Amino acid sequence: DCSWNLPQYETGSLCVLRIAESVLSGFEKPIGWILSDFYHSVNSFQKTDKKILKTVERLKIPVYNGCMEKGVNNMIEAIEGFRLPRYAQIPDVGLYLEQVVRYVNTHLAPLGEPELTSSMVSNYVKQGLISSPIKKSYTAEHLARLLFIAVVKPVVPLEGLRMMFSIQGDNYTLPTAYDYFCDEFENMLGAAFGIAPAREGLGETQSDAKDLLRNTIVATVNKVYLDRYLEEYQKQREEAPNEQQASVQGIE
Repeated sequence: DCSWNLPQYETGSLCVLRIAESVLSGFEKPIGWILSDFYHSVNSFQKTDKKILKTVERLKIPVYNGCMEKGVNNMIEAIEGFRLPRYAQIPDVGLYLEQVVRYVNTHLAPLGEPELTSSMVSNYVKQGLISSPIKKSYTAEHLARLLFIAVVKPVVPLEGLRMMFSIQGDNYTLPTAYDYFCDEFENMLGAAFGIAPAREGLGETQSDAKDLLRNTIVATVNKVYLDRYLEEYQKQREEAPNEQQASVQGIE
C-alpha cells in the first residue's frame, strides 16, 4: 500500500514508487530516506518534464501559420502592381522573336505561370492563332494576341483559343476586345487576391462573347491564385522546420 505523503502524480509515477518500495525493502538504509531521494529525483524529472511541455506549447505558437501569412502577403505584393499594357501602349515598331518573348514574359512575370518560349510562338504561327511575322518582326497585333494566349493558355487548349479568336473577330475589333480583357482580368485578379473589391460594371456582360471571355478569366484567375497559394504553402512547409529549430534554440 502506497501511503507516503507524496504528491499524486501520474499513474505511471505511482507504479514506479510501488516497485521502488518492493525493491528497496531489503536495503539497510532506512527506506524513508531512499524513498525521499527517489521522490526528489521524480520531482526534478517532473520539473524537467514541465519545461519540455512548455517548450512544446511554445512551438504550438503558429510559427508555420505566421510564415504562411507572410507568404500570402508576398503573393499579394507581387500581384498588387500587376498591369497589362493596353493596346495603344504596345510597341508597334516591329519586334524580333527574342524581343517578343522577353516583352511578354516581363509583363506576366508576377503571375508566376510558365513562361512563353520562342518555340511556342512559332507553334502558334503554325496553328494559325497568330499571323506570320512580317520580315521576322512582330507588330502590336501579334503582341496583343500573344499576351492573351500566354495568360489563358493554362486553362484553354489550342482549339479553344482558335474558337475564341473566331468569336472575337465576329463581334469586336482586336483593340476593343483586348482592352476589355485587360480591364476585366486586372479587376478579377485584384479581387481574388483581396487587393481590392471587384469594380462594378465590368462584370455586367451584354453578349455571349463577353460571357465567354469573362468565364475564361474567372478560370484563369482561380488557377493563378491556386498555383501561387500552393507554391507558397510548399515553400513555407519546407522552411517551417528551420523556423521551429530556431525557436527551440532560442528557448534553450
